[in-house]
Amino acid sequence: MHGDLDCCGCSSSSSSSSSCCWCCCCCECWCCYLVAALARATFGWSVLLVGRLVLLDLINVVCLSSSSSTTTTTTTTTTTTTTTTTTTTTAATTTTTTSITTTAATTTNNKQHHHHHHQQPQQQQRQQQQQQQQQQKQHHQQKQQQQQQQKQQQLQQQQRQQKTNKQ
Repeated sequence: MHGDLDCCGCSSSSSSSSSCCWCCCCCECWCCYLVAALARATFGWSVLLVGRLVLLDLINVVCLSSSSSTTTTTTTTTTTTTTTTTTTTTAATTTTTTSITTTAATTTNNKQHHHHHHQQPQQQQRQQQQQQQQQQKQHHQQKQQQQQQQKQQQLQQQQRQQKTNKQ
């Protein structure tokens, strides 16, 4: 046990604060002081001094289990882009319609782990880079679509003017 150690500014030799030292080396100080205060208020000093081994060892387990586990949330975003091209041909006019459908699926995983924090930021950076690349591709496709539509409109206007000129 830790009876003769000086933990969190209290030593086991002083009777007023000895009860907190049994768990101060294993968990945070506030937990130990809280336990000592609760035990004093509930049972009084005589019962606390006799039963502190069992009581504070039990609290040690609770403190350790609550302070050592961390929860990490990992969010994975998958983006799927589908491009559909439809071409309609009439006697004098050709119309091409391109529609882009984007579907985004987000998956969230909650994992409890110990001391593996350095792996998560790298995964998040990769996911962000992939998202940015996909958004850039999408933006480029939309620009191309707008340019195609403008060309088609110009062609249609020219064809109309030619028809009116012939008439």
